[in-house]
Amino acid sequence: HDNLNGFIKNTASNFNITEQDRCINIIPLFHVYGIVSPALSSAAVGGSVICVESFEPGEFFRILDELSPTWYAASPAIHQAVAEYAESKGTTPERYALKLIRSGGAPLPMKVAQKLEKHFGAIVVQGYGLTETSGMGKAATADRRTQVSPQATISFLARPHRAQAMSSGATASP
Repeated sequence: HDNLNGFIKNTASNFNITEQDRCINIIPLFHVYGIVSPALSSAAVGGSVICVESFEPGEFFRILDELSPTWYAASPAIHQAVAEYAESKGTTPERYALKLIRSGGAPLPMKVAQKLEKHFGAIVVQGYGLTETSGMGKAATADRRTQVSPQATISFLARPHRAQAMSSGATASP
């Protein structure tokens, strides 16, 4: 539990998630990334979460229009579909409230990240992790735009008694 709590606290802090934020959760809740990142990180700060049964681009954009989420997290395949739909509709950043787009599960192609940033004006953040690290082992910080390279990251220690964020390249004492 301490590891999950540390991850949730670090996620909210490092990505500036507050009670004013609303997340659209399109990651299945049977996956640790869907439970911990969008759902629990938002709930822990008093934000709200919009859960959908499955992903469909038209429905996703309807929710963006009607409920104004400020962030979402997804896999690169879903980001690709969102980017293509946004491109086909000529989406502009002024139309939506998104400020953060998180990616995990596989490497996010730079072209997709750039399209998302172009169409939404949001910060696009790539993360890397395993179930054993509560869903994230590394992620770019929210102040870096379209940083999908693991070199520009913060690390999360998977130590139940000392979950904490560290600067890239830093080491921890045992």
